[in-house]
Amino acid sequence: MTQSGDASVGNSGISEPGCPIKSADDASLIGRIRGEYIEMPGLALTEAQLCRLSGLDTASGKRILETLTTQHFLVRTEQGIYVRASNRV
Repeated sequence: MTQSGDASVGNSGISEPGCPIKSADDASLIGRIRGEYIEMPGLALTEAQLCRLSGLDTASGKRILETLTTQHFLVRTEQGIYVRASNRV
């Protein structure tokens, strides 16, 4: 994983209303996941897949996905798949 997504998260995600980031560790995880979606256009993962690939427990994975969805970086499809909002037509 690269650092490309880290800079785009910054502190702005932490201060957004309704944003469930709980710690600096969450901010780091969000940066990592954001970076993966940026590096791999078309990446589409379910919550379970994200948790498996990232080594996250279910609660952490859900919190990270909720945050990225709240930030309008990801959207959840009707099938429960998380894709980048900018890739959604």
